[in-house]
Amino acid sequence: MINKIKDRLRDNWDELENILHKLGFYKIHRESNKYIKWGYDKDSSGNANWIKPSTLSCTCSNHNIKGDILVLVAKRKFNGDSGEAIGKAIGWLGKELGLKNDYKPIEVKLPFNGFWKNLSTINKHDLTPPLTYPISRYTQYTPCCSKLWIEDNISCLTQEKFDIRYNDLDNRILLPWTWFGELAGIVGRLNIKNMTKTQKKYKYLSEIPFVKEKVVFGYDINYKNLLEQGFGFAFESEKATMQCHSMGFYNAVSIGSSYISDQQSKLLKGLYINWILCLDSDHTYEECVTEAKKLKINNPFFHNNVYVIYDKEQKYMKTEDKVCPTDLGDEVFVKILKECKYKID
Repeated sequence: MINKIKDRLRDNWDELENILHKLGFYKIHRESNKYIKWGYDKDSSGNANWIKPSTLSCTCSNHNIKGDILVLVAKRKFNGDSGEAIGKAIGWLGKELGLKNDYKPIEVKLPFNGFWKNLSTINKHDLTPPLTYPISRYTQYTPCCSKLWIEDNISCLTQEKFDIRYNDLDNRILLPWTWFGELAGIVGRLNIKNMTKTQKKYKYLSEIPFVKEKVVFGYDINYKNLLEQGFGFAFESEKATMQCHSMGFYNAVSIGSSYISDQQSKLLKGLYINWILCLDSDHTYEECVTEAKKLKINNPFFHNNVYVIYDKEQKYMKTEDKVCPTDLGDEVFVKILKECKYKID
């Protein structure tokens, strides 16, 4: 739905003005063929707030709003900019635009019963929205703060932010992939530090049907921060996004693999920001560049900068160690950003 909304509204001046009228704004007018401006209330000048139709980015100077059309609707209609509020904004916009979601939240039986494997891969060009579930299917589990993840530099505050829980039946630490107030999937990590070879094989398992290629971990949680910062980090594992959060970087996401799907590419490029791709150390520079190019935007109205992190000298990240830049702690991560960042043409 989020891609449908953005595709419908991008460069659609009339539709955007109609949405602004429905939001109850005043003195809506066009300026310089680049912006639509408006007043927040009757007494406003009508020049302090603007949206750029080519990218849907917007700013309300006097109301602490900087983001895009989704953030604007969330703040105006639902008094917030959390992932849940933005989810409500997506629903409202979809209804106002007459758009229908291809999937609806469904009920499933937990824990996993094996049939999720049939849904673990998708056509690379499948752009239908993700299958989602009621969030209640996750909140039945017990909130926790994992000692294992504390040892991996993920603080209790971060674990609370990402709603980490525990399944005592399977002895797994649970990590939800949320999607603007709904549940896209659950990943369970065995709560064992020193694993046998057999246990390592089942270290991570999805506990409900889950197609990672259709969603991006942390996208909803960090949505507003990504827009405000104007750039984001893209990692493989969920752990890296949480490690970033514990370091004070609230503009990271994870794709769940080393391959960026068409769906994920569209979601990330739809933010119209710069990107730093940080794949694990077991990939070649060429592989990193190939994936990073999927985040490039080049059109008459906007182009972005995209970088890859790659330790060519293997000073910090050796190939055989298969490490992520955030695994090495905040001090080393900052050094890697300074010494190992390469711009992609």
